[in-house]
Amino acid sequence: MINNINSHQPSRLQAARNKILSSGESPNTKNTEIEGFFLEQHEWDKFQELRERLQKIKESREKLDEMKNFYTLIMPGIFQMVYKIYLRS
Repeated sequence: MINNINSHQPSRLQAARNKILSSGESPNTKNTEIEGFFLEQHEWDKFQELRERLQKIKESREKLDEMKNFYTLIMPGIFQMVYKIYLRS
């Protein structure tokens, strides 16, 4: 696991890896700690990604609700005004 971590990893992961590697523990313990840390970080990153996606969905839904309100509340009033103007002419 230690050797699979490369420069493509974010700096926070590199810093954690370096801290674990510099500890005086056995290589197996270090590998276990690094694997655990990376699994936690991966889960956290996935959670953040899902949260961002849900926020985008929520924003899209709010826009749709605004459009729905426009067409159900405002448009009938506009049509009514246009119809009244048409009747006057």
